[in-house]
Amino acid sequence: MRCNRGRVICCGASVLVVVALTLLTTQKFLPLLASHSMDRTSMALLNSTMIVPKTTNFSTAQLITLMTMDSPGPIGVQLNEFTVTMSTDAANGTDGIFADFAHFDFP
Repeated sequence: MRCNRGRVICCGASVLVVVALTLLTTQKFLPLLASHSMDRTSMALLNSTMIVPKTTNFSTAQLITLMTMDSPGPIGVQLNEFTVTMSTDAANGTDGIFADFAHFDFP
């Protein structure tokens, strides 16, 4: 009976250690690894060209962008879609105050 109690205590302690290590790994080490990988990832915008058709209202345009992304290690790079806002300070004639003139989803 005494041996059985020792096994139960040892098994319970092992479960607690596994739970503690799992929480420590997911809450502390994985975010550090992800942050380190993001810090070492490079993105280069090689060329970006806007083609505006010859219309009177300039309501449409095409943006062609050539870019590279490099992530060190075995984890690949994925770029999720996001909204880009293009703006200029020349639109309203004052410096430092930007006016938005285009919105589009990228990529």
